[in-house]
Amino acid sequence: MTVDVDVSDALKALGKEANKALKVLEELQQKKDEVLNETMHDQRREDFERIRNEI
Repeated sequence: MTVDVDVSDALKALGKEANKALKVLEELQQKKDEVLNETMHDQRREDFERIRNEI
């Protein structure tokens, strides 16, 4: 059994899927950065409160 596939169409489809995957990765990277920034901010706030309470 053989399937005729136009290489150009296959490459276009592959490119579309790759672009979708790249977009998802970029969104995940942005979300990771947001969570990391929030975590760092929370840690600074906790450190500040701890130091303030020690004084």
